[in-house]
Amino acid sequence: MKSKISNVITILVLLFAALIMVTEFSGIGKPKKTMETEETLIVTSFYPMYTLGLNLTEGIDGIRVENLSTPQSGCLHDYEPTTEDMRLLTDADIFLVNGGGMEVFIGDVAKKLPDLKIVDCGSDLRDTIDDNSHFWMDIALYKDQITAAAEELAVLLPGEKADAVRTNADKYEGRLDDLLALADEVSSKASEAGVSVVNLQEAFFYTTSELGLDVIGDIDLDEERTPSAAEVSEVVDAIRGASGSVIVLTDEVFGKKTADTLAAEGNVKAVYLDTMVFPQEGEDAAEVYVTRMKANLETIMGALD
Repeated sequence: MKSKISNVITILVLLFAALIMVTEFSGIGKPKKTMETEETLIVTSFYPMYTLGLNLTEGIDGIRVENLSTPQSGCLHDYEPTTEDMRLLTDADIFLVNGGGMEVFIGDVAKKLPDLKIVDCGSDLRDTIDDNSHFWMDIALYKDQITAAAEELAVLLPGEKADAVRTNADKYEGRLDDLLALADEVSSKASEAGVSVVNLQEAFFYTTSELGLDVIGDIDLDEERTPSAAEVSEVVDAIRGASGSVIVLTDEVFGKKTADTLAAEGNVKAVYLDTMVFPQEGEDAAEVYVTRMKANLETIMGALD
C-alpha cells in the first residue's frame, strides 16, 4: 500500500514539474502588461539587428534592447535558440529579426510564443540576392531595413515613443548616407583600376553587388566545409586569365587559408572584410555598423592602389 502511495506521489510531482516547464516557455500565466505603462523589452536575433535596435531606441525611456546569445558562426545558419534565449523571448514584447530565412527557428518561436510581436526587417526588401539573407552588407538595403523596422515599431509603441523611433531612424539613416558616398568613391576607383574580384564569403556578394565589382570566381566558405581541389583550381584558372589585378574578398574566420593559397598565384591581394556579426570587447554596439562598414570600404579602397 505504501509503495502504491509513493508511486502516485512521484507521478504527481513529475506532472507538476512538467506543468511548470510548459508554463514557463509558453508564457501561460504571465500577467499582461501594456507598452504604455511598463518597460518594453525588444529582443534582437543577432548582432546586426542588435545594433539597429539600439539606434532606433536611443534615448527613449521605458525601452530595453537585449540580444540573443551569439552563435559561434556569427550568422544564424542552422542556429537553434538556447534555453536562456527562450526564457528571454518569453519575457519579450517584440522580437526584431533580419528575415529572409536567416532566422531558421522563427516558425518554432512563433508557435511557442503566439503573443510575441515579430518585426521582420527583410520582408519587403527589393533587389535582394536569391537564397542570400545577408542584407545588412548592402548599405542601401540596410537603410531599407531601418525604415521597415521603424515603421513597424511605431505601430506597436505608444505615441511619443513611436515619434521618437521615427526621429532616431531619420538620424541613423543620415549617418549611412555618408557611407553610401564613400561606397560610390570605392566603386569609381575600382572601375577605373579595372580590378577583378574573387569572393570567398556569401555575405560579400552584397558588397560586390553594391560596389559594382567584377566577380570572376567564388567559393562559398563557412564553418562546415572546406573547398575541394577542383574548386580552387577553377578559381586559380580564372585569376590567371584575368586581364588586370585581382583581389580576394574573405573574412578572417573562415577564409584565410584559402585566400592565402590564391594570393600566392601572383598579382592577387587578399582583402579581409568584417561581416559585423561578432561582438568585440569594449566596443559601443550602437556604433558597430557605421564604424566597421567604413573600415570595410576603406580596406577595399586601399587594396585598389
